[in-house]
Amino acid sequence: MKNYHLIKVKYFGATNTKPSKIRLTSSRFDHFIFIDFDHKFNTSNEIAENWLKHNGHKIEGQCDDGIICDEIDGCFKPLKPL
Repeated sequence: MKNYHLIKVKYFGATNTKPSKIRLTSSRFDHFIFIDFDHKFNTSNEIAENWLKHNGHKIEGQCDDGIICDEIDGCFKPLKPL
């Protein structure tokens, strides 16, 4: 059976002092990052997918909780350096 890396995606709306953000949480490495909400995309998952692709992640699909990534060269890539 093949293993995958689930990246959970959650939207955080704007406040009086901060713009909207997207939180990406790695289920494999137990850490998270925030990225800016980009209004040229329609959904949080589209924003997350774009960010992940531009940062070297191999997208396999999506699910209710987020985006599914595959390993690259035999190992999974974390969201930020370990």
